[in-house]
Amino acid sequence: MGRLVQWGHEMLKNDSVLPRDGKVWQPHFLDCMKALHRRLFRIYAHIYINHFEDVKHYDCEAILNFQFKHWLFFVRSFGLVVDADLLPLRRLVEVFEAKQDE
Repeated sequence: MGRLVQWGHEMLKNDSVLPRDGKVWQPHFLDCMKALHRRLFRIYAHIYINHFEDVKHYDCEAILNFQFKHWLFFVRSFGLVVDADLLPLRRLVEVFEAKQDE
């Protein structure tokens, strides 16, 4: 996970990816953000699949679900992930998205 955080940090501080001082956004910006969010999803999937019992033990299920749902709705709103990216948590995604429509 540390390498992912370092990679994300390096990408976001790179002026050619995330311009500062009024510079023009580069065409590859969206591709970079999609790659970042695909990798962030892998962290969520790892936690849900491999550590969910620990999450429940420490009474953090609601917090994890809250964060994941907000991330999910954000990336869906901006088209940053596709269904294939979310397959490992497909059923959970379906539940959260169904509840969003209620």
